[in-house]
Amino acid sequence: MEQKIILAAIIIVSLIAHIWIYRWIKFKMDEGAVLRYLKDLPQTNSSEKTHINMPSKVAELITMRESRVIAVCEKSADIRFENGLCMLKKSDDSEEDKH
Repeated sequence: MEQKIILAAIIIVSLIAHIWIYRWIKFKMDEGAVLRYLKDLPQTNSSEKTHINMPSKVAELITMRESRVIAVCEKSADIRFENGLCMLKKSDDSEEDKH
């Protein structure tokens, strides 16, 4: 009986770890796609940049759901999600977060 409990606990822990690792890897892949898109944007004026930084436009161009793009932008340490726009964090933004 004790062995069955231990075996069940090991199985449950390994399933939880597997799910967590899968979600983390999926997030990192999605984050990489959004980062690549944002880094490849040409340096344009603010009105054009506003249009191409909208989550709906990002989602359309990298073939990802808009809700997923928003979630990635909100969770990412390298992306800011402000006023409904996805933007790269500047190097001075990340230093401010550390203080």
